[in-house]
Amino acid sequence: PEPEPEPEPEPVKPSEPAMSPHDQLKALYAKEEAAKQNRQKIKLKLKVGYTVDIYSASKKLWAEGVIKEIKGDVLCVVYGKKMKWLKKDSKQLRPKQQLVQQAVNQYV
Repeated sequence: PEPEPEPEPEPVKPSEPAMSPHDQLKALYAKEEAAKQNRQKIKLKLKVGYTVDIYSASKKLWAEGVIKEIKGDVLCVVYGKKMKWLKKDSKQLRPKQQLVQQAVNQYV
């Protein structure tokens, strides 16, 4: 049997001039900013009884909790045998994915 012919090498594309690390960073930042502009903010109504994830600093993990009380922009969340008061925008608090999905579906 005859040996198979070798595939043609792909033509070399002229390379773009190399970007300086500073320019690469600026391009990345511009791209991130553009992506942020396209994101739509969604108001999520948190209510008593809703299940949320709460970060336990002592255990260094996310735990499931339930909103027991709301006073202004502060929530009382009970998780396990513990209770924590957090601001609605706290980094230690995140809504369950299903709540977020429901909110997104309302806007679509």
